[in-house]
Amino acid sequence: MLYNPLEQFTVNKIISLYTVYYSMSLTNSSLYFIIAAIISFFIFKYSANIPYVSLINKNNYSILTESLYKTILKMVKEQIGDKYTIYMPLIFSLFIIILVSNLVGLIPYGFSPTALFALPLGLSVTIIISVTVIGFVKYHLKYFSVLLPSGTPLGLVPLLLVVELLSYIARAFSLGIRLAANITSGHILLNIISGFLFKTSGIALLFVIIPFTLFIALTGLELIVAILQAYVWSILTCIYIKDSLILH
Repeated sequence: MLYNPLEQFTVNKIISLYTVYYSMSLTNSSLYFIIAAIISFFIFKYSANIPYVSLINKNNYSILTESLYKTILKMVKEQIGDKYTIYMPLIFSLFIIILVSNLVGLIPYGFSPTALFALPLGLSVTIIISVTVIGFVKYHLKYFSVLLPSGTPLGLVPLLLVVELLSYIARAFSLGIRLAANITSGHILLNIISGFLFKTSGIALLFVIIPFTLFIALTGLELIVAILQAYVWSILTCIYIKDSLILH
């Protein structure tokens, strides 16, 4: 991993299990996603009891969890609407699972499942297909109007229809690519700086202090990016759901 920054994203088999037709091997990526899922489960379980936690029993963890819950609830109400809070569990679940998946990659020798394009792209395609189904169930063929802004001149209809269709399809890929690219680039940069620190550890102290300070700063930046990307994913999902529920 020291000489090739991309080596940290290599998917390695931990337990190999083969059947006649397919492989059920446990890889490092799936292991860390399972860890992220378990951590997320306990957060979900605790969040379900937020309304029943008294002021006396509150601690730092409960305050943090409640703050996250209320932040996402406020986002759902602002972006989708008060009467569509039924989507709150979905948005909160996506936020937590993506946030935890991003953060486990910051642990030394950890692996971030969201750094691989397969997981974010799979989630983003699933979300776009789901919101499309929601729109068709509610509006039927009238849902096609989402591809054509009202008041469009007749001569521009064919061109705008193609552009809007491509833009709509691109949502399924841009959502996942944005997340994976940001997490991957940050991990590569941290790996390069840490490798440089290791190589210069035997040289003068001055040559170590500057890269080490930069490494600490980049680690803090990566932490912010991990939180921000989970938030951006959630808010974009809210926007896509709103577009399928409320036609303009």
